[in-house]
Amino acid sequence: MNRSLVFIAVLLVCTIMISDGAWAGDFPKTGHIFGIRGGLFGGGDIDINDWEYQTENYYTIGGFWDMPITKNLYAGLSLDFNGVNVKVFRHKMEDVLINTSLNIKGHFPFHDHQVVFQPGIGFGYAIMDEFIIIRDSDYLTMRAFGEMIVYATGRYGFIGDMGFLWVLSGGDDDYDVSTGPLFVIRGGIVF
Repeated sequence: MNRSLVFIAVLLVCTIMISDGAWAGDFPKTGHIFGIRGGLFGGGDIDINDWEYQTENYYTIGGFWDMPITKNLYAGLSLDFNGVNVKVFRHKMEDVLINTSLNIKGHFPFHDHQVVFQPGIGFGYAIMDEFIIIRDSDYLTMRAFGEMIVYATGRYGFIGDMGFLWVLSGGDDDYDVSTGPLFVIRGGIVF
């Protein structure tokens, strides 16, 4: 099956799962959080058929949408573009890992809802073009993270995000790829 079709299907299913109409019960109709963020990604090991490569820090940008399920539990969808930078002998190899994930977050407000701490975990699907010796490939990913939101006004604020991304499994027809934890630190805005 075409990788683009799989990616679009996963994105569509995740969107339907977290939409208001897909859940039975009377959940809050307000409190959706949208945001964009950017920062640093990388600094870990990539294993390709038992060969280990070291990544260097690179960029990450992305967006997310969260909606309340209960008072202290949110579900959301994120789409991130993570730059991957690996030095192989004397050559630098660069590409982008496009990751979409379904996230579950705790939601703990402080100071009259002006500050919110959100620890979370997410599972996702990622794709990447040709990289090092790997042809077009897809991956199962997992994220563990913590977010801190500080609202400047009722709906607008700033977000800090720190955590780890793991590529649990994936690759192409010839090579299996996985990673240890890859560090992520970002900042952005919410609305």
